[in-house]
Amino acid sequence: MRVKRMPEFPPRPFIPPLFWCALGSIVISMVMLENAWERARAGRWCGFSFILPVVVSLVCIACLMCTRVMRHCKAASLLKALRLACLCLIALVWSVCLWSNGMATQIEEVKGTASSYVFEVIGDSNPGEHGFSYTAVAKRKDGSSTTFRVRATGEKSQMRGDRFCAVGSFAALGDSDWARSRFFKGEVARLSLRKCYPAEHEVSNDVVQRARRFLLNRLNPDSTEEGSLIAGVLCGYTTELNRGSIREDFAACGLSHLIAVSGSHLAIVACLVQNVLWRCGLDSRKSRVLMLGACCFYTLLTGAAPSTIRSVCMVGCTNVSMGSGRRSHALSSLSLTLIVMLVIWPNLVFDLGFQLSALSVASILIFGRYVSYALHVLRLPSFIAEGMGITLTAQIATLPLTTLVFGQISLLAPVANVIIAPLISLLLVLGVVAATVLWIPGISAFLALLLHLCSRVILFFVSALAAVPFASLYVSPLPYAWLVPLTCAVLLYWSWPRPSGRIVLVLFSLVVALVGIDLLYWGRFAPPQITVLDVGQADSILIRDGDRCVLIDAGVDDTVLEALASEHVLSLDAVLVTHWDKDHYGGLCDIAKRYSVGEVIVAQGAAQQAPSEIEDSGLNLVEVERGDTIHVGRFVCTVMWPCETVDGDDNEDSLVLLAQYVEGSAHFSMLLTGDSEVDQEHEYAPSVGDIDILKLGHHGSAKSVDMSLLEVLDPEVAIASAGARNSYGHPTGECVAALQNYGARFYCTIDDGSVSFFPDARGIRVHCSGSRGAALE
Repeated sequence: MRVKRMPEFPPRPFIPPLFWCALGSIVISMVMLENAWERARAGRWCGFSFILPVVVSLVCIACLMCTRVMRHCKAASLLKALRLACLCLIALVWSVCLWSNGMATQIEEVKGTASSYVFEVIGDSNPGEHGFSYTAVAKRKDGSSTTFRVRATGEKSQMRGDRFCAVGSFAALGDSDWARSRFFKGEVARLSLRKCYPAEHEVSNDVVQRARRFLLNRLNPDSTEEGSLIAGVLCGYTTELNRGSIREDFAACGLSHLIAVSGSHLAIVACLVQNVLWRCGLDSRKSRVLMLGACCFYTLLTGAAPSTIRSVCMVGCTNVSMGSGRRSHALSSLSLTLIVMLVIWPNLVFDLGFQLSALSVASILIFGRYVSYALHVLRLPSFIAEGMGITLTAQIATLPLTTLVFGQISLLAPVANVIIAPLISLLLVLGVVAATVLWIPGISAFLALLLHLCSRVILFFVSALAAVPFASLYVSPLPYAWLVPLTCAVLLYWSWPRPSGRIVLVLFSLVVALVGIDLLYWGRFAPPQITVLDVGQADSILIRDGDRCVLIDAGVDDTVLEALASEHVLSLDAVLVTHWDKDHYGGLCDIAKRYSVGEVIVAQGAAQQAPSEIEDSGLNLVEVERGDTIHVGRFVCTVMWPCETVDGDDNEDSLVLLAQYVEGSAHFSMLLTGDSEVDQEHEYAPSVGDIDILKLGHHGSAKSVDMSLLEVLDPEVAIASAGARNSYGHPTGECVAALQNYGARFYCTIDDGSVSFFPDARGIRVHCSGSRGAALE
């Protein structure tokens, strides 16, 4: 009988001084670049005075001289680390200053109209609500050396290397989170395109871009889903991937990193070449040279994408370190690579791909073998334990960052990576081989067939995994949530206990139980509540009780998704759209992509006037009329308005609901008015009667309420949904004054965030995600 042999318990890995230098470099870069952004946002010169790097250099040189004098002391290793830190600090401070001053110069260069420039696209297009957006370099037609990067938006898709002239206008980036992210990518302005026409040379003369374009034309990514996946993995061309449902399926399975060109793709190519050369008997030096050549060839296939260039730098630094005869230490190589990359491209510190790569690789190098050993203890097969160990380590390490950015946690990621990652590796290898034999018709056609077959298999498995209930959870990130995994990592590294099967099983069961209890509670036993969601200058109201959940209006954009995640919404029985104003239905298509939506309810006659994007989404529209009731658990929602057929285009067409809850001694009633105003409200108010809560019509406009209406409805509480610093002045002073004079308590999402109302035996319990919350007797 063959006994399965357990691997050795991995020793605690050594963390070199170079790692702490890299960590310090990241912190210093973040602080200095954040300061540069604050200057640029305020409209001030965003560069730094060169006094700072000069002073830092002098101080560091003084420290280096001191360490030279003290070189014979006992703390030689500490002095070596100090010298290394001084050199890193000098290089980094100068690099950040030069980058920020260069950005400041570019900001000053943005002058005139777009017609004075020729634009060259340096990034593939991303589809969006307002067309296609991409990064382009602007160069003056008069031949001057003025160049700067802009974020262009137009109706036409562009490919990396395209050159065009345009009619359009420049605008400042602004001070939003989006503007901040674009600034750190080196862009200094927005370009809104009204018309584009080819430049003198429509395509860049760059041989690399022409070769990539030729390969993409052969792949034809816009014809089939298989072609778009191959183009994304092999060439980094993600325009077509972003337009379809493929990216959502990959994200739901925690596989987004597999379709974004990164260091993992380069590692696959490098390992393949290295294994082939090793089997051919080549010595290590020649193998490294050829492996770097293969990596450079793959870089050409991607059109020299920045992420691939950074990965080549990482592979190059590692090979130089190993080839120089130094003892190989992966964490030291990673740290050195991070420092070199930050010195060359300091703005990388705010690049999401760089952050995820650095976090995942560092965590795998430190804890990967430990987690794999813990899975071996559970008697899992070796290939599953190794694969899941690496995936789990990377996912847990990057969880705070991915949750903050995407608001999504994939529960299937460990299993999905074990299944899909080898298939993606096969697809990449076949693609690289096919790209080298394009000139041989028969072989290239055979490989193309294999590529499409492999791609079809991948898409089948990914779509099947994404369809699994609760494949991923949408969560609202908590402040300082990153402290939890960081504390656990520090404690684990410090204690480094040997895991036993019982402890691992208990911890795994605890995690499963916590996730299961959370899903069961919010999916089946959610308390009865009506929540006015904070979605900016828009409307979105959630009614839920137990396993029933209905949304009234869908906000103006995907902001509503974050609000729903914060309320732990797992699915929606229906979405009711009061009328066809953008700030009431704008997020509906995004909701339908993320959640299971039973049906969309509109007023009688409004279904025929639905916007084109709603018609194309395939959602089931159901019409209701005055007197109809909608049951949401123990809530009964009665349609009070409109009283006739409408087209749903105007505010007076808004669906108005009276939501009532009666259960024992707990009861309340709330009037949901959409965008209706006093002229309509006076018509339906007598049939509504006395209520507890009034959701103000039209975001609290001057015509949303008056004293005579308040006397009929007699609300204890009134609430308005509005966005901070909105141009309409909502809620208006007249509206707020009327409520104060009447004595009704007033809430607004601007100040109070999302406001939830719970029926209670003692009255109405109110909870605000913002500043206040109290029980109303």
